[in-house]
Amino acid sequence: MQQRFESSIEARDFFIQKVVEQASREGVSLSDDDRFLLGYSTEGVDEDSSEMEVLEDKFDDALGERLGSEYESMVAGLLQRAFEYETEMAQRMGLPNPRDAWRSAFEVLTNQDHYLTVVIERGIGKKLRRKFLGLF
Repeated sequence: MQQRFESSIEARDFFIQKVVEQASREGVSLSDDDRFLLGYSTEGVDEDSSEMEVLEDKFDDALGERLGSEYESMVAGLLQRAFEYETEMAQRMGLPNPRDAWRSAFEVLTNQDHYLTVVIERGIGKKLRRKFLGLF
């Protein structure tokens, strides 16, 4: 049975869990800033509010001196390897391909404004997009 995601928060948390699990398998330490960036979203925040300014400042601080592309590459790689790991494990154990759950979470998440969608697209977007008329 395919896992369904009722909200973008559930979908986001699904991907965060996958990143954290893969980082643990690889012995990669994720800082508090790394974890903040994984969950970063401005969804539901008024663009002209002081809350938005605080969020944007925290986002900039979390990236710090490193380039956003460096962080995105690290997380995209973790996601890619997590997807490959789960696919391989499911195949070995005769379980259904996990792609449907990942795809379902991706589809829900892309309907909202989450920084994580940028990273997912970079790492495994092609594997998760549905084929439509052979265009993808």
